[in-house]
Amino acid sequence: MSILGIYQQEHPEQPLKMLTHHEDIAAELAPLAVTLERWQPDAPLSATATGDELLAAYRQPVAALLEGGGYSEHALLRHDHPSLAGRLGEHRQVGGEALLCLSGRALISLPHGEYVYRVLCERHDLLILPAGTLHWLDMGDNPYFVVIRCTRDGESEASGNPIAERFPGLDDLGL
Repeated sequence: MSILGIYQQEHPEQPLKMLTHHEDIAAELAPLAVTLERWQPDAPLSATATGDELLAAYRQPVAALLEGGGYSEHALLRHDHPSLAGRLGEHRQVGGEALLCLSGRALISLPHGEYVYRVLCERHDLLILPAGTLHWLDMGDNPYFVVIRCTRDGESEASGNPIAERFPGLDDLGL
């Protein structure tokens, strides 16, 4: 189940609002130009599916995303990929990115104005972040996350803002 918590930046310990209905979460993210959708695979998947089988199961939707969203590349990333080291600090993807969660879960935090929108993404969630959207990722103390990541420009820039350190981690939220 996807969850959205909205926090004031100055009060990271208590959410102002928590949403659990997918349509409500998508509506709340829309003014930020962030899209949340639910995607299903083209074919059933086993729990032991390989990376190639996962990519094949989502071949048509990912092809449509690449073409329609102008993304130039995609990759299957797992929680143990070197670029995903547990809890990443605030950064932005220069050309924007789309994250299709195939398995596991991750908390993606989006600072915007005086608020931080924290989206718990799980299986079948597609989160689309426009170019330059500041965010950080937290996969918890025992991460398990498999995602297809589409980008327009593979370059990522750290913001240098330590905001992520002030907010509780995924495991501390009790979700």
